[in-house]
Amino acid sequence: MKNAKQSMNPIPASYRGKKRYVSFSLSAKERLSEPDVGHAVWETFLHLYGEVGTARQKLWLMGFDSKKSVGVVRCALEHLDEVKAGLLFVKQVDGKPVIPKLLGVSGSIGKVKP
Repeated sequence: MKNAKQSMNPIPASYRGKKRYVSFSLSAKERLSEPDVGHAVWETFLHLYGEVGTARQKLWLMGFDSKKSVGVVRCALEHLDEVKAGLLFVKQVDGKPVIPKLLGVSGSIGKVKP
């Protein structure tokens, strides 16, 4: 049984790299949905950094609260500044204009969850 657990996690944690969680808000006149926000973030990052740059950032939308308009993305520590800059370039979500604002950065998701 021990071998089965090892095969499910082939890369040790020490090789995976450190990650950071970035909390952000998107101010809009209408309520935004999580899938629309995720699509807008991906489109913005692909446009800015291309497929290779976005892949290196290890970007992942962890969640978006549509009531508070607050979301959290996970990224690689080495590319934190690029991710923070990229989030500020999100100007539209599903055709609706938005104003992005960074709320905070942390190494644990519990400290940035809304």
